[in-house]
Amino acid sequence: MKVVFERDSVCAGDDVLAPNPIELSFDQPPFLSELLNQSVVKKYLPSISGTKTYWTVMCDGEKAAQIEHNGFPNSQAKITYLHQDRVLRIAKAFFRYEKQEPRLD
Repeated sequence: MKVVFERDSVCAGDDVLAPNPIELSFDQPPFLSELLNQSVVKKYLPSISGTKTYWTVMCDGEKAAQIEHNGFPNSQAKITYLHQDRVLRIAKAFFRYEKQEPRLD
């Protein structure tokens, strides 16, 4: 099974590649937690030096998770699932950019 990730762009240079698609392959429909695991999310979301960015993940038009992503140099993602973990039979997950703010650490 294939799931495409797409996301909003975060700057003018990023617009060139928008919607920034990547394709993930799974042997069977993934659980939400498999689809949105730390390593995948940290690699996919853009790292903006010195900032935190906030994202809402949409799966089939439904809010599935919220992500707080700390950019370079110590990239970390705090993922808050908005539903119980369940199998997703979706073709696309869209990461909607909400806002960014300076990191204070």
